[in-house]
Amino acid sequence: RAHPQRRLALAALLAGLLVAWLHVTETKLMVVASAAGQLRNHYFEIVNDPEYARWRYRRQPIMMIPLRENEDFAGHPDAPHTLVVFIDFQCPACKLAHERVAELVEQHGDVIRVVFRHYPQDAECNRQYQVGGRPASCRAARATEAARLVGGATGFAKMRNLLYERQHDLELNRFNDWATELGLDATAFAEAMESPAAADRIQADIELGTQLGIDKMPALFLNGRRVEHWRNPETWAALLGLDEPQPPPASQPQPGS
Repeated sequence: RAHPQRRLALAALLAGLLVAWLHVTETKLMVVASAAGQLRNHYFEIVNDPEYARWRYRRQPIMMIPLRENEDFAGHPDAPHTLVVFIDFQCPACKLAHERVAELVEQHGDVIRVVFRHYPQDAECNRQYQVGGRPASCRAARATEAARLVGGATGFAKMRNLLYERQHDLELNRFNDWATELGLDATAFAEAMESPAAADRIQADIELGTQLGIDKMPALFLNGRRVEHWRNPETWAALLGLDEPQPPPASQPQPGS
């Protein structure tokens, strides 16, 4: 036939229009994605700027965060700056914060001391998470407190580090095996896991975090003020005043002078 049937011609026309629409849509999506990428990059340039982070930090209200008697500190116990870190062992950002804080203590432990508090995003022990949340967070918090009861501050630190290393395996509930691996008494650890002392300490931290208005994790408070942008090491140098010019050391008298 010299000409196609009407249905075939209509189908060809619609197909052509569809291809044209898809091409225009794809072009628009590429433009939007490019603009979104540029905006995202610009956002991170701003929040990673130490001066901006310091400006945001100084705008935060000072919160009263009490310390416990005989507090376990990472860093020098008499350091001039105190950092309180609320942690959740299943939170990926909390793991990153844990690594950043460990670097901070290693490099500047003489000027900062770190205190850890629990805020598991888990309905098992935190009423703020009745739906959803992270189903192994409460048990993980209990494991660290049980390690503290059995092995002191060293046991707490070892279990805390191990749980972040094995973050993806927490739902396996192998805390007793891991305690044995760390050299903790298995029977004492199992009893401590179910003890009121461990549960009460975690609950006290959760109540404190709720009073402070924690709405996302991790939550870091330096000298009572919330630190929102903590990823850049240079930010910490700015917050601790380490980027400011230091006075020259006092000259020492020379022998015979």
